[in-house]
Amino acid sequence: MHIPNKPLPIVLIFSLLLGGCASSVDMATVDRKNIQTITVNPSVPKGPIRVVTMGQALTMGISGVLGGAVGGGIAGAAQGSTPNGPAEQLQAIMDKNNIKVEVLVRDEFARQAGERHLFKVVDAKGDGQATLIVPTWGFMVPSPYQWALRPTAMVMVVMKDPAGRVVWKDTENSSHLNFSVPKQTLEEYAAKPELLRDGLGKAVAAAVGKLMDNYAKQGPETRDGAAH
Repeated sequence: MHIPNKPLPIVLIFSLLLGGCASSVDMATVDRKNIQTITVNPSVPKGPIRVVTMGQALTMGISGVLGGAVGGGIAGAAQGSTPNGPAEQLQAIMDKNNIKVEVLVRDEFARQAGERHLFKVVDAKGDGQATLIVPTWGFMVPSPYQWALRPTAMVMVVMKDPAGRVVWKDTENSSHLNFSVPKQTLEEYAAKPELLRDGLGKAVAAAVGKLMDNYAKQGPETRDGAAH
């Protein structure tokens, strides 16, 4: 199934995010027992690529650029798609090398859910359906005194039961301060696109890992009953 690569309008992203309720939803014990298999929606809505460069960090100050970005509020400080700008160049590298953040998120969620025995992921209709959303993602300088850009990603999961009721909703992120995610210059990403794929993949894996950790902590007494 083709997954559109065109960024969704931010208003649509937030309408999908909120879904009538902005707060997170922990899965109840009865739902944990009933939902053993899941399908992962192949469509993963995403926001536009955002890039904060050294020049922006120096101009706006580290607190204005980096501090606000931790919670995902990077729209004002970050650079979107401008002609020949860093965001456009990075997006072009990704397009040329078939690097799609939405595919990385979907595949990583399915992998971790199965490997950690939290859910059994199936192709046919499962007990629940997980929809993943990437509200913000991109590349940021870890400090205004460095040129390298570190990939960042915020991932949201919304899981529904067969009746369409939301049984689990949570959001986590991997920020510019996640030192386990490597940082590279724009020139290095252009010369070796696999560095971009690897770094963005690590950011996605960190965010998804936090989601899985949160789920596992919600009801450890029921995990033994999860399908392996």
